[in-house]
Amino acid sequence: MIGVLTVDEVADGDALADYAARTWGWYLAGGIATVLFGFVVLSFRFATILALAIFIGVFFIGVGLVQLVGAFMATRHRWVYVLAGVLSLAAGVLTLVWPDITLFILAIFIGWTLLFWGIADVVYSLTYHRQLHWWWLVLIRGIISIALGVWAIAHPSLTLVVLVTVIGLWAVVWGVLEIIASFFMKGARKRWDAAKASAGV
Repeated sequence: MIGVLTVDEVADGDALADYAARTWGWYLAGGIATVLFGFVVLSFRFATILALAIFIGVFFIGVGLVQLVGAFMATRHRWVYVLAGVLSLAAGVLTLVWPDITLFILAIFIGWTLLFWGIADVVYSLTYHRQLHWWWLVLIRGIISIALGVWAIAHPSLTLVVLVTVIGLWAVVWGVLEIIASFFMKGARKRWDAAKASAGV
């Protein structure tokens, strides 16, 4: 039982369930790709900061595009995802074009980007916790991103090895959570219809 549902909650839930049922495969593929990216980062021997910056920059741009697509899925608080997407794209581009980028600058870019990603996930999970059965996965991802973002901002003088380890592990965790969520999304329509029926809708 999820209690009484408002008209807006039912409309939001219907839209989210339809979107999830249509796109779960893309999220599964994205999760697998992110896990692979994490393992590549962890296993690759980065001889220079520039090599790591290229990896991170491309990844930021990719996630930024995903965030902007997610903004069109959201029925409320859309500005959070637009802001996170734009900041991710900006961080990715700056990471790629910044002349003689240093570990300090890279750590700051990574920290603020993870922080905004985490805030977007927390807002999303709490906003739609009645409509999404996998809201807790998004919340966990958000909390982890916020924690790592704050840590990176507070400790910008990181070594190359530490920074690579943080990014690699974060990508693996993010991807695993995305894979799990994709299977919840696959059956979203059925679960949401059952939830509405239990609420008398």
